[in-house]
Amino acid sequence: MVGPLKFEGPCTAPVTLKVQGTLKAPSDPKRLRDDWVAFRNVEGLTVSGGGIFDGQGAIAWWSVDNCAKTGKCNSLPTNLQFTKLTNSKIEGITSLNSKLFHMNILNCDNVTFQDIVINAPKNSLNTDGIHIGRSTMVNITGEP
Repeated sequence: MVGPLKFEGPCTAPVTLKVQGTLKAPSDPKRLRDDWVAFRNVEGLTVSGGGIFDGQGAIAWWSVDNCAKTGKCNSLPTNLQFTKLTNSKIEGITSLNSKLFHMNILNCDNVTFQDIVINAPKNSLNTDGIHIGRSTMVNITGEP
C-alpha cells in the first residue's frame, strides 16, 4: 500500500527509479484526492523495473463515482501523472485498475514510453489508457 507519491524537481541530473513488485493505491477514497503517483519537472528520468501500479479502482472507487451514470469522472485520481519531463524514458511497467485515466502526460518533451502494459476490466469506468497534452516528441512503442 502506497500513496500518494510525488516525485518533483527541478532535477537536472539523471534520476532512475526501479519499481519491482506491486504498488497498491489506497482503497479508501478519503486517503487519495489527487493523482496517485506523480512525476514533475525532471530532466533525464528513467522509470523501469517491471513493477505494477495497481490503482485498485474496483475497490470502493468505481461505486463511489459512477461516471457511467453521472457523466462526470473528473474527481477520480489518475494512476500515473507525468508533467514537465524532458529527455526521459518510462519502460516495462504496468498500470492496473486505475481509478480514472491510467497515464496523463502533460508538458513533456522527448519522452519515450516503451513496453507499457495498461490493464482494466471491461466493467471499469472511464479508465482511458494514455492522455497526452501540450507535449512534443512523445514516443510510445512496444519494441525495445
